[in-house]
Amino acid sequence: MGRAQIRVKTYPVRVEAGNGSLFFGQCTRSMIVRFYRTLKAGDTRCARTPEQPTLVTPSFPRTVAEAAPAGTAGGGSASVRARRVTTAAAATALDALKRFFVFPDVALDGVGLRGGAFHASINGAASAARVRLNGARFASDLAVSGRATIRFSDNHLAATLFLSGRPSDRGHLRISGSWPALGNGLLTARGVVGGHTVELLVAAA
Repeated sequence: MGRAQIRVKTYPVRVEAGNGSLFFGQCTRSMIVRFYRTLKAGDTRCARTPEQPTLVTPSFPRTVAEAAPAGTAGGGSASVRARRVTTAAAATALDALKRFFVFPDVALDGVGLRGGAFHASINGAASAARVRLNGARFASDLAVSGRATIRFSDNHLAATLFLSGRPSDRGHLRISGSWPALGNGLLTARGVVGGHTVELLVAAA
């Protein structure tokens, strides 16, 4: 009996794809189907560009002082401390959302990275995901409460957060924008931190 041999000379690497690459965009699906039909990968240049965001957390600051300062919007003059607080607050909400989206069809009662708690679920119409934070802490010295909602139709994030910590860190923020986002996406954060009005930009990561 003869023996079939397949020699593979091309090993395309799909950028920002996980297990089960078939489900990470049209580029990968096209390559797989083409290989089954022709035993050739063909043009693989599309694999260099991600088609959908990967939910990766860029850093894990232990305290507010270790958080990267949020960017200023419209020439604002927020203090460096307020900008760090804003980054840590946004990271707290995004951390809960990322953990929920690991298994988004199941309601999740979780704990913050360094304390507190959150509850996440899909709404009754299956049109949005909602997270309720209860003193959740991504940075150990900043407790965040409030709500965040992701609307599935356009990936719009809207969050209202209340911050507790040392006097200079207390306040409230409204965070909005597209999430998750490809590349260097930004979210807008507006509110009051330490008694001062802020309007800042935080990474949608």
